[in-house]
Amino acid sequence: MVLGFCKAGIIGDYVPNSVIKGMLAAIGLILILNQAPHLLGDDSSFELDENTPVKGNIFVNFLLHLLI
Repeated sequence: MVLGFCKAGIIGDYVPNSVIKGMLAAIGLILILNQAPHLLGDDSSFELDENTPVKGNIFVNFLLHLLI
């Protein structure tokens, strides 16, 4: 709130639009890859999803669920 009162939002004008679009695209890709196992029918740990430790990175997990 202090930054809002100080008009610090002007800092956002110095970030290029391509950087913002790239960041949003990456976030969307991560969300889609995290939901792909559920789309493919793997709901083995649905209740524990948020507390289940991740083995490997998101791309490895996606490929493992895709191939199984």
